[in-house]
Amino acid sequence: MAMTPLGELIEEAQRRFVDMHGVELSYGDIARRGGKAVTRGRVQQLAKDPIRSMPGPTTLAALALGLGVAEHLVVEKALVSAGYGDLGVAARRGTPTEVQRAAAEPDPNVDPDGPEQGA
Repeated sequence: MAMTPLGELIEEAQRRFVDMHGVELSYGDIARRGGKAVTRGRVQQLAKDPIRSMPGPTTLAALALGLGVAEHLVVEKALVSAGYGDLGVAARRGTPTEVQRAAAEPDPNVDPDGPEQGA
């Protein structure tokens, strides 16, 4: 089974930790470093299994903290792993809630009435 993009990010962070500190970073270590807002089992699940429903913001923030990476990277990889494709790029513009709000606002560059008729 191919690893998900989020799983690849977790493995990359684990390899980097070994390179920097000379010891392995287990799923339990990641959970502890994340403030215990995510469990060892959930870290393992996110690393190995396809995401069927998007993890909550607290889980994603704890995972980022535990891995020592920027939160937007975890959000982006989770979105892609959950099947949202390139929507992960939108995470770089703000939190998921901010992105949703921005998407709901009208685009100031679009004329809501359309082109004038009969001109």
